[in-house]
Amino acid sequence: MKSSFFTGLLLFFRVLGFGQWTELNPTLTASFLNSGVAYEGKVYFSGGPYTRAVTATPYHDKLEILDLATGTLTTAPGKLSVARASMMCVAHAGKVYFAGGHSWLSNSTAAGQPYNTVDIYDIASKTWSVKQLSVARTEGSAVVLDGKIMFAGGTIVLGTNIISTSVVDVYDPATDQWSVMQLSQKRGGLSAVVIGKQAWFCGGFLSYSAVGSSARIDIYDAVTQQWSQKNLSQSREFPSVAVAGKYVLCAGGYTPAKDYTALVDVFDTSTGTSTTANLSAPRGLMGVATLGTKAYFTGGGHIDYSINYLDKSSNVVDIFDAKTGLWSAATLNKNRMAHVCAAWGNKVVVGGGWRAEQVTTTGSIEVFTDPTIVAVEDAPIRSMSFSLSPNPASDRLQVTFAAETEENGPVTFRILDVAGQLISAGESHATHNSLRIGLEGIAPGFYLLALEQRAGRRSAVQKFAVTRQ
Repeated sequence: MKSSFFTGLLLFFRVLGFGQWTELNPTLTASFLNSGVAYEGKVYFSGGPYTRAVTATPYHDKLEILDLATGTLTTAPGKLSVARASMMCVAHAGKVYFAGGHSWLSNSTAAGQPYNTVDIYDIASKTWSVKQLSVARTEGSAVVLDGKIMFAGGTIVLGTNIISTSVVDVYDPATDQWSVMQLSQKRGGLSAVVIGKQAWFCGGFLSYSAVGSSARIDIYDAVTQQWSQKNLSQSREFPSVAVAGKYVLCAGGYTPAKDYTALVDVFDTSTGTSTTANLSAPRGLMGVATLGTKAYFTGGGHIDYSINYLDKSSNVVDIFDAKTGLWSAATLNKNRMAHVCAAWGNKVVVGGGWRAEQVTTTGSIEVFTDPTIVAVEDAPIRSMSFSLSPNPASDRLQVTFAAETEENGPVTFRILDVAGQLISAGESHATHNSLRIGLEGIAPGFYLLALEQRAGRRSAVQKFAVTRQ
Protein backbone atom coordinates (compact mmCIF):
# COMPACT_ATOMS: atom_id res chain seq x y z
CA MET A 1 0.00 0.00 0.00
CA LYS A 2 2.79 2.42 0.90
CA SER A 3 4.63 1.67 -2.33
CA SER A 4 1.47 2.22 -4.36
CA PHE A 5 0.80 5.52 -2.58
CA PHE A 6 4.22 6.93 -3.33
CA THR A 7 4.11 5.70 -6.91
CA GLY A 8 0.80 7.46 -7.36
CA LEU A 9 2.12 10.61 -5.68
CA LEU A 10 5.14 10.70 -7.99
CA LEU A 11 2.90 10.27 -11.04
CA PHE A 12 0.64 13.06 -9.76
CA PHE A 13 3.51 15.53 -9.44
CA ARG A 14 4.92 14.60 -12.85
CA VAL A 15 1.57 15.21 -14.52
CA LEU A 16 0.75 18.31 -12.47
CA GLY A 17 4.10 19.98 -13.06
CA PHE A 18 5.08 18.92 -16.50
CA GLY A 19 2.17 17.56 -18.47
CA GLN A 20 2.71 15.75 -21.74
CA TRP A 21 4.80 16.25 -24.85
CA THR A 22 2.68 16.11 -28.00
CA GLU A 23 4.07 15.02 -31.35
CA LEU A 24 2.80 17.17 -34.20
CA ASN A 25 1.58 15.86 -37.55
CA PRO A 26 3.83 18.05 -39.71
CA THR A 27 7.44 16.91 -39.76
CA LEU A 28 10.65 18.72 -40.61
CA THR A 29 13.15 17.62 -43.20
CA ALA A 30 14.90 14.88 -41.21
CA SER A 31 18.38 15.99 -40.12
CA PHE A 32 20.64 16.31 -37.09
CA LEU A 33 23.09 18.99 -35.95
CA ASN A 34 20.36 21.31 -37.21
CA SER A 35 19.86 24.87 -35.98
CA GLY A 36 16.82 26.85 -34.96
CA VAL A 37 15.36 29.66 -32.88
CA ALA A 38 11.97 30.87 -31.66
CA TYR A 39 10.83 34.40 -32.48
CA GLU A 40 7.46 36.18 -32.44
CA GLY A 41 5.45 32.98 -31.98
CA LYS A 42 7.24 30.94 -34.63
CA VAL A 43 10.21 28.54 -34.66
CA TYR A 44 12.71 28.67 -37.54
CA PHE A 45 14.60 25.45 -38.45
CA SER A 46 17.39 24.79 -40.96
CA GLY A 47 20.63 22.93 -41.62
CA GLY A 48 22.17 19.56 -40.86
CA PRO A 49 22.90 16.37 -42.83
CA TYR A 50 19.99 14.11 -43.77
CA THR A 51 21.73 10.88 -42.70
CA ARG A 52 24.81 9.72 -40.79
CA ALA A 53 26.63 9.16 -44.13
CA VAL A 54 27.76 12.76 -43.84
CA THR A 55 30.17 12.71 -46.81
CA ALA A 56 27.54 11.27 -49.15
CA THR A 57 24.22 12.82 -48.07
CA PRO A 58 22.48 16.10 -48.87
CA TYR A 59 22.50 18.86 -46.27
CA HIS A 60 19.33 20.67 -45.32
CA ASP A 61 19.27 24.21 -46.81
CA LYS A 62 15.57 25.08 -46.58
CA LEU A 63 14.11 27.31 -43.87
CA GLU A 64 11.12 25.59 -42.30
CA ILE A 65 8.84 27.68 -40.07
CA LEU A 66 6.55 26.27 -37.37
CA ASP A 67 3.65 28.53 -36.36
CA LEU A 68 3.03 27.76 -32.69
CA ALA A 69 -0.47 29.26 -32.71
CA THR A 70 -1.74 27.00 -35.51
CA GLY A 71 0.71 24.07 -35.44
CA THR A 72 1.33 24.49 -39.17
CA LEU A 73 4.69 24.13 -40.89
CA THR A 74 5.67 26.15 -43.96
CA THR A 75 8.81 26.58 -46.05
CA ALA A 76 10.20 30.09 -46.53
CA PRO A 77 11.09 31.39 -50.00
CA GLY A 78 14.77 30.95 -50.84
CA LYS A 79 17.31 28.96 -48.88
CA LEU A 80 20.72 29.02 -47.20
CA SER A 81 23.51 30.14 -49.52
CA VAL A 82 25.53 27.10 -48.37
CA ALA A 83 23.98 23.93 -46.97
CA ARG A 84 25.76 23.03 -43.73
CA ALA A 85 25.51 21.77 -40.13
CA SER A 86 26.22 23.08 -36.62
CA MET A 87 25.42 26.72 -37.38
CA MET A 88 25.12 29.43 -34.73
CA CYS A 89 21.55 30.73 -34.78
CA VAL A 90 19.85 33.79 -33.25
CA ALA A 91 16.89 36.03 -34.03
CA HIS A 92 16.84 39.79 -33.53
CA ALA A 93 14.82 42.77 -34.75
CA GLY A 94 12.82 40.86 -37.32
CA LYS A 95 15.69 38.83 -38.75
CA VAL A 96 17.03 35.28 -38.27
CA TYR A 97 20.79 34.71 -38.48
CA PHE A 98 22.47 31.40 -39.42
CA ALA A 99 26.25 31.79 -38.97
CA GLY A 100 29.28 29.58 -39.59
CA GLY A 101 28.86 25.82 -39.64
CA HIS A 102 30.50 23.03 -41.60
CA SER A 103 30.03 20.15 -44.00
CA TRP A 104 31.99 16.95 -44.39
CA LEU A 105 33.48 16.89 -47.87
CA SER A 106 35.54 13.70 -47.74
CA ASN A 107 36.71 11.03 -45.34
CA SER A 108 40.18 12.56 -45.32
CA THR A 109 38.91 15.69 -43.55
CA ALA A 110 36.91 14.27 -40.70
CA ALA A 111 35.91 17.67 -39.32
CA GLY A 112 34.89 18.85 -42.76
CA GLN A 113 34.87 22.29 -44.30
CA PRO A 114 34.08 25.22 -41.96
CA TYR A 115 32.33 28.31 -43.33
CA ASN A 116 32.38 32.02 -42.50
CA THR A 117 28.96 32.53 -44.08
CA VAL A 118 26.19 34.39 -42.21
CA ASP A 119 22.83 33.85 -43.92
CA ILE A 120 20.24 36.41 -42.77
CA TYR A 121 16.51 35.94 -43.32
CA ASP A 122 14.29 39.04 -43.14
CA ILE A 123 10.95 37.88 -41.76
CA ALA A 124 8.89 40.83 -43.02
CA SER A 125 10.21 40.93 -46.59
CA LYS A 126 10.88 37.16 -46.82
CA THR A 127 14.25 37.84 -48.41
CA TRP A 128 17.82 36.67 -47.73
CA SER A 129 21.13 38.50 -47.46
CA VAL A 130 24.65 37.27 -46.73
CA LYS A 131 27.51 38.55 -44.58
CA GLN A 132 30.79 36.98 -43.44
CA LEU A 133 32.45 36.19 -40.14
CA SER A 134 36.11 37.16 -39.80
CA VAL A 135 37.06 33.50 -39.29
CA ALA A 136 35.44 30.42 -40.85
CA ARG A 137 34.30 28.15 -38.03
CA THR A 138 31.74 25.70 -36.75
CA GLU A 139 30.46 24.60 -33.31
CA GLY A 140 30.52 28.17 -31.95
CA SER A 141 27.82 29.92 -29.92
CA ALA A 142 25.89 33.15 -30.55
CA VAL A 143 23.85 35.49 -28.35
CA VAL A 144 22.15 38.87 -28.64
CA LEU A 145 23.38 41.34 -26.00
CA ASP A 146 22.28 44.96 -25.79
CA GLY A 147 21.16 45.01 -29.43
CA LYS A 148 24.37 43.48 -30.78
CA ILE A 149 25.03 39.91 -31.91
CA MET A 150 28.10 38.10 -30.57
CA PHE A 151 29.34 35.09 -32.58
CA ALA A 152 31.85 33.44 -30.23
CA GLY A 153 34.48 30.73 -30.50
CA GLY A 154 34.17 27.60 -32.57
CA THR A 155 36.20 24.96 -34.38
CA ILE A 156 38.52 25.69 -37.29
CA VAL A 157 40.55 23.35 -39.49
CA LEU A 158 44.25 23.83 -40.24
CA GLY A 159 45.23 21.02 -42.59
CA THR A 160 44.51 17.85 -40.64
CA ASN A 161 44.51 19.70 -37.29
CA ILE A 162 41.11 20.33 -35.71
CA ILE A 163 41.56 23.22 -33.29
CA SER A 164 39.51 26.04 -31.83
CA THR A 165 39.40 29.82 -32.02
CA SER A 166 38.96 32.59 -29.45
CA VAL A 167 37.48 35.07 -31.95
CA VAL A 168 34.22 36.83 -31.07
CA ASP A 169 32.71 38.63 -34.06
CA VAL A 170 30.32 41.36 -32.89
CA TYR A 171 27.70 42.66 -35.33
CA ASP A 172 25.64 45.79 -34.71
CA PRO A 173 22.54 45.62 -36.96
CA ALA A 174 21.65 49.24 -36.19
CA THR A 175 24.86 50.53 -37.81
CA ASP A 176 25.73 47.51 -39.98
CA GLN A 177 29.19 47.53 -38.40
CA TRP A 178 31.42 44.63 -37.28
CA SER A 179 34.05 44.52 -34.55
CA VAL A 180 36.19 41.73 -33.08
CA MET A 181 36.80 40.65 -29.48
CA GLN A 182 38.61 37.66 -28.01
CA LEU A 183 37.68 35.01 -25.47
CA SER A 184 40.37 34.40 -22.86
CA GLN A 185 40.83 30.89 -24.24
CA LYS A 186 40.37 29.23 -27.64
CA ARG A 187 37.25 27.08 -27.47
CA GLY A 188 34.90 25.19 -29.75
CA GLY A 189 31.85 23.25 -28.61
CA LEU A 190 31.00 25.97 -26.08
CA SER A 191 27.54 27.23 -25.07
CA ALA A 192 26.37 30.77 -24.32
CA VAL A 193 23.48 32.61 -22.64
CA VAL A 194 22.56 36.16 -21.70
CA ILE A 195 21.46 37.16 -18.20
CA GLY A 196 20.72 40.82 -17.64
CA LYS A 197 23.47 42.82 -19.35
CA GLN A 198 25.98 39.95 -19.34
CA ALA A 199 26.84 37.24 -21.88
CA TRP A 200 28.28 33.98 -20.46
CA PHE A 201 30.37 31.69 -22.71
CA CYS A 202 30.76 28.32 -21.00
CA GLY A 203 33.00 25.27 -21.43
CA GLY A 204 34.16 23.85 -24.75
CA PHE A 205 37.37 22.28 -26.03
CA LEU A 206 40.73 23.52 -27.30
CA SER A 207 41.08 20.71 -29.84
CA TYR A 208 40.03 17.13 -30.45
CA SER A 209 43.48 16.01 -29.29
CA ALA A 210 44.64 15.21 -25.75
CA VAL A 211 44.51 18.92 -24.88
CA GLY A 212 40.89 18.22 -24.00
CA SER A 213 38.03 20.17 -22.49
CA SER A 214 37.83 23.53 -20.75
CA ALA A 215 36.30 24.67 -17.45
CA ARG A 216 36.46 28.32 -18.46
CA ILE A 217 33.51 30.74 -18.40
CA ASP A 218 34.14 34.07 -20.10
CA ILE A 219 31.67 36.79 -19.09
CA TYR A 220 31.23 40.00 -21.04
CA ASP A 221 29.42 42.90 -19.33
CA ALA A 222 27.74 45.30 -21.77
CA VAL A 223 27.55 48.07 -19.16
CA THR A 224 31.23 48.13 -18.19
CA GLN A 225 32.38 46.70 -21.55
CA GLN A 226 34.75 44.48 -19.59
CA TRP A 227 35.48 40.75 -19.54
CA SER A 228 35.76 38.56 -16.44
CA GLN A 229 36.12 34.82 -15.84
CA LYS A 230 34.65 32.07 -13.72
CA ASN A 231 35.22 28.32 -13.75
CA LEU A 232 32.99 25.30 -14.00
CA SER A 233 33.49 22.64 -11.35
CA GLN A 234 34.46 20.20 -14.11
CA SER A 235 35.93 20.71 -17.59
CA ARG A 236 33.57 19.73 -20.39
CA GLU A 237 32.63 20.27 -24.00
CA PHE A 238 29.21 20.53 -25.63
CA PRO A 239 27.43 21.38 -22.36
CA SER A 240 23.92 22.87 -22.45
CA VAL A 241 23.50 26.27 -20.79
CA ALA A 242 20.30 28.00 -19.70
CA VAL A 243 19.08 30.93 -17.62
CA ALA A 244 16.19 30.38 -15.20
CA GLY A 245 15.35 33.30 -12.95
CA LYS A 246 18.55 34.44 -11.24
CA TYR A 247 20.39 31.23 -12.09
CA VAL A 248 22.78 30.29 -14.90
CA LEU A 249 22.90 26.50 -15.32
CA CYS A 250 25.62 24.63 -17.24
CA ALA A 251 24.49 21.01 -17.62
CA GLY A 252 25.92 17.77 -18.95
CA GLY A 253 28.45 17.55 -21.78
CA TYR A 254 31.59 15.49 -22.35
CA THR A 255 34.55 15.36 -19.96
CA PRO A 256 38.31 15.31 -20.67
CA ALA A 257 38.04 11.51 -20.38
CA LYS A 258 35.70 11.67 -23.41
CA ASP A 259 32.76 10.36 -21.43
CA TYR A 260 29.43 12.04 -20.81
CA THR A 261 28.43 13.56 -17.48
CA ALA A 262 25.26 14.36 -15.52
CA LEU A 263 26.90 17.25 -13.64
CA VAL A 264 25.17 20.64 -13.50
CA ASP A 265 26.86 23.81 -12.27
CA VAL A 266 24.27 26.19 -10.82
CA PHE A 267 25.37 29.84 -10.52
CA ASP A 268 23.29 32.20 -8.38
CA THR A 269 23.95 35.59 -10.00
CA SER A 270 22.31 37.48 -7.13
CA THR A 271 24.86 36.22 -4.59
CA GLY A 272 27.79 35.27 -6.81
CA THR A 273 27.78 31.76 -5.36
CA SER A 274 27.56 28.39 -7.11
CA THR A 275 26.43 24.87 -6.28
CA THR A 276 26.25 21.61 -8.21
CA ALA A 277 23.42 19.24 -9.06
CA ASN A 278 22.93 16.22 -11.31
CA LEU A 279 20.72 15.45 -14.26
CA SER A 280 18.67 12.27 -13.98
CA ALA A 281 20.96 10.73 -16.62
CA PRO A 282 24.35 11.71 -18.08
CA ARG A 283 24.33 13.14 -21.60
CA GLY A 284 25.61 15.87 -23.90
CA LEU A 285 24.37 17.58 -27.07
CA MET A 286 21.06 18.24 -25.33
CA GLY A 287 18.60 20.83 -26.54
CA VAL A 288 17.70 23.41 -23.89
CA ALA A 289 15.17 26.23 -23.57
CA THR A 290 13.66 28.32 -20.79
CA LEU A 291 9.93 28.78 -20.29
CA GLY A 292 8.89 31.10 -17.49
CA THR A 293 11.07 30.21 -14.51
CA LYS A 294 11.81 26.68 -15.72
CA ALA A 295 14.76 25.43 -17.79
CA TYR A 296 14.11 22.32 -19.91
CA PHE A 297 17.10 20.10 -20.79
CA THR A 298 15.84 17.77 -23.52
CA GLY A 299 17.22 14.57 -25.04
CA GLY A 300 20.97 14.32 -25.61
CA GLY A 301 23.27 11.34 -25.61
CA HIS A 302 26.74 9.85 -25.85
CA ILE A 303 29.61 10.17 -28.33
CA ASP A 304 32.07 7.35 -29.00
CA TYR A 305 35.12 9.56 -29.57
CA SER A 306 37.20 6.66 -30.86
CA ILE A 307 35.10 6.64 -34.03
CA ASN A 308 33.46 10.11 -33.66
CA TYR A 309 30.00 8.52 -33.63
CA LEU A 310 26.85 9.47 -31.73
CA ASP A 311 25.97 6.05 -30.35
CA LYS A 312 23.40 6.59 -27.57
CA SER A 313 20.44 8.97 -27.44
CA SER A 314 17.84 9.82 -24.81
CA ASN A 315 14.21 10.92 -24.45
CA VAL A 316 14.70 12.34 -20.93
CA VAL A 317 13.69 15.92 -20.10
CA ASP A 318 15.21 17.32 -16.91
CA ILE A 319 13.48 20.44 -15.61
CA PHE A 320 14.84 23.01 -13.15
CA ASP A 321 12.38 25.40 -11.50
CA ALA A 322 14.02 28.62 -10.35
CA LYS A 323 11.09 29.41 -8.04
CA THR A 324 11.61 26.32 -5.91
CA GLY A 325 15.18 25.35 -6.80
CA LEU A 326 13.92 21.81 -7.42
CA TRP A 327 14.50 19.36 -10.28
CA SER A 328 12.09 16.91 -11.87
CA ALA A 329 11.88 14.86 -15.05
CA ALA A 330 9.60 14.12 -17.98
CA THR A 331 9.98 12.17 -21.23
CA LEU A 332 9.79 12.93 -24.94
CA ASN A 333 7.96 10.57 -27.28
CA LYS A 334 11.17 10.04 -29.25
CA ASN A 335 14.79 9.76 -28.16
CA ARG A 336 17.02 12.29 -29.94
CA MET A 337 20.26 14.26 -29.67
CA ALA A 338 21.94 17.10 -31.59
CA HIS A 339 18.50 18.65 -32.17
CA VAL A 340 16.79 22.04 -31.89
CA CYS A 341 15.02 23.08 -28.69
CA ALA A 342 13.28 26.46 -28.40
CA ALA A 343 10.57 28.17 -26.34
CA TRP A 344 8.05 30.94 -26.91
CA GLY A 345 4.90 32.05 -25.09
CA ASN A 346 3.83 28.99 -23.10
CA LYS A 347 5.37 26.32 -25.34
CA VAL A 348 8.65 24.38 -25.55
CA VAL A 349 9.48 22.79 -28.91
CA VAL A 350 11.99 20.13 -29.96
CA GLY A 351 12.62 19.31 -33.61
CA GLY A 352 14.86 17.03 -35.63
CA GLY A 353 17.92 15.24 -34.25
CA TRP A 354 19.79 11.94 -34.33
CA ARG A 355 18.11 8.78 -32.99
CA ALA A 356 21.12 6.62 -32.24
CA GLU A 357 19.26 3.45 -31.28
CA GLN A 358 17.24 3.60 -34.50
CA VAL A 359 20.31 4.66 -36.55
CA THR A 360 18.38 7.42 -38.25
CA THR A 361 17.71 11.12 -38.30
CA THR A 362 14.22 12.39 -37.55
CA GLY A 363 12.00 15.26 -38.60
CA SER A 364 9.73 14.74 -35.60
CA ILE A 365 8.46 17.87 -33.83
CA GLU A 366 7.26 17.65 -30.23
CA VAL A 367 5.60 20.45 -28.26
CA PHE A 368 5.00 20.88 -24.55
CA THR A 369 2.45 23.48 -23.40
CA ASP A 370 2.76 24.76 -19.84
CA PRO A 371 -0.83 25.17 -18.55
CA THR A 372 0.32 27.56 -15.81
CA ILE A 373 1.52 30.18 -18.34
CA VAL A 374 -0.83 32.29 -20.45
CA ALA A 375 0.46 32.45 -24.02
CA VAL A 376 1.35 35.93 -25.22
CA GLU A 377 -1.12 35.69 -28.08
CA ASP A 378 -3.89 34.79 -25.60
CA ALA A 379 -3.12 37.56 -23.09
CA PRO A 380 -5.24 40.71 -23.11
CA ILE A 381 -3.77 43.66 -25.01
CA ARG A 382 -3.40 46.89 -23.05
CA SER A 383 -2.73 50.34 -24.39
CA MET A 384 0.76 51.81 -24.10
CA SER A 385 1.34 55.51 -23.68
CA PHE A 386 4.22 57.28 -25.42
CA SER A 387 5.13 60.64 -26.93
CA LEU A 388 7.24 61.51 -29.99
CA SER A 389 9.76 64.28 -30.51
CA PRO A 390 10.54 66.00 -32.72
CA ASN A 391 7.44 65.63 -34.85
CA PRO A 392 7.91 66.39 -37.72
CA ALA A 393 11.34 64.72 -37.65
CA SER A 394 14.27 64.59 -40.05
CA ASP A 395 16.88 62.00 -39.03
CA ARG A 396 15.55 60.43 -35.83
CA LEU A 397 12.54 60.00 -33.54
CA GLN A 398 12.80 60.14 -29.76
CA VAL A 399 10.14 57.94 -28.15
CA THR A 400 9.34 58.60 -24.49
CA PHE A 401 7.32 55.94 -22.65
CA ALA A 402 5.22 55.83 -19.52
CA ALA A 403 7.28 54.56 -16.57
CA GLU A 404 5.93 51.01 -16.57
CA THR A 405 7.10 50.22 -20.10
CA GLU A 406 10.81 49.97 -19.30
CA GLU A 407 10.31 47.23 -16.73
CA ASN A 408 8.81 44.65 -19.07
CA GLY A 409 11.38 43.83 -21.69
CA PRO A 410 12.05 44.75 -25.32
CA VAL A 411 9.86 46.92 -27.50
CA THR A 412 9.21 46.02 -31.14
CA PHE A 413 8.72 48.97 -33.48
CA ARG A 414 7.36 49.12 -37.02
CA ILE A 415 7.20 52.10 -39.34
CA LEU A 416 4.39 51.90 -41.91
CA ASP A 417 3.29 54.24 -44.65
CA VAL A 418 -0.28 55.55 -44.70
CA ALA A 419 -1.30 52.61 -46.92
CA GLY A 420 -0.13 50.19 -44.23
CA GLN A 421 2.99 48.97 -46.06
CA LEU A 422 5.93 48.07 -43.82
CA ILE A 423 8.85 50.51 -44.28
CA SER A 424 11.12 49.58 -41.38
CA ALA A 425 11.10 47.36 -38.28
CA GLY A 426 13.28 46.62 -35.31
CA GLU A 427 13.48 45.82 -31.64
CA SER A 428 15.16 47.61 -28.75
CA HIS A 429 15.14 47.97 -24.98
CA ALA A 430 13.96 51.28 -23.57
CA THR A 431 16.75 53.21 -21.83
CA HIS A 432 15.60 55.65 -19.14
CA ASN A 433 12.06 55.26 -20.47
CA SER A 434 13.05 56.35 -23.96
CA LEU A 435 13.92 54.86 -27.32
CA ARG A 436 15.65 56.44 -30.31
CA ILE A 437 14.68 55.33 -33.82
CA GLY A 438 16.75 56.31 -36.86
CA LEU A 439 14.96 57.55 -39.96
CA GLU A 440 17.83 57.29 -42.44
CA GLY A 441 16.62 56.26 -45.88
CA ILE A 442 12.97 57.10 -45.17
CA ALA A 443 11.54 59.58 -47.68
CA PRO A 444 9.68 62.73 -46.53
CA GLY A 445 6.00 62.09 -45.89
CA PHE A 446 3.50 60.87 -43.29
CA TYR A 447 3.96 57.55 -41.46
CA LEU A 448 2.66 55.45 -38.60
CA LEU A 449 4.84 54.25 -35.75
CA ALA A 450 3.47 51.02 -34.23
CA LEU A 451 4.98 49.84 -30.95
CA GLU A 452 4.42 46.52 -29.22
CA GLN A 453 5.75 45.30 -25.90
CA ARG A 454 5.14 41.55 -25.97
CA ALA A 455 6.19 40.80 -22.40
CA GLY A 456 3.76 43.39 -21.03
CA ARG A 457 1.29 42.78 -23.89
CA ARG A 458 1.00 46.49 -24.62
CA SER A 459 0.67 48.20 -27.99
CA ALA A 460 0.10 51.66 -29.42
CA VAL A 461 0.25 53.57 -32.72
CA GLN A 462 0.99 57.22 -33.44
CA LYS A 463 1.26 59.26 -36.63
CA PHE A 464 4.38 61.26 -37.44
CA ALA A 465 5.90 63.15 -40.33
CA VAL A 466 9.34 63.17 -41.93
CA THR A 467 10.57 66.49 -43.35
CA ARG A 468 13.98 67.54 -44.65
CA GLN A 469 15.38 70.84 -45.91
